[in-house]
Amino acid sequence: MTNDLSRWEIESLAPEAKTLRIAECPPELIDLARTQPGHDIWAERLPGSAQLRYVAQRRPGADAHPYLVVTSELAELRDALRPGAETH
Repeated sequence: MTNDLSRWEIESLAPEAKTLRIAECPPELIDLARTQPGHDIWAERLPGSAQLRYVAQRRPGADAHPYLVVTSELAELRDALRPGAETH
């Protein structure tokens, strides 16, 4: 598997949010992204907020589930992407 770390710099789905560059991302998020080849995973910060929002979206053509996860908790993102995780 190749690790395409440039995917961290993709444009945000929310234009008002700032997608973090790879150097700004928590190491745990980078590690998680390496284990999820079927998802694009990034962190973003809304203007005027120190809070990070973590996003995982299925890559086009991938058969990964769930399709989209948006959370402010890294543990919740990790759990949602775990194989066999229950989706709501």
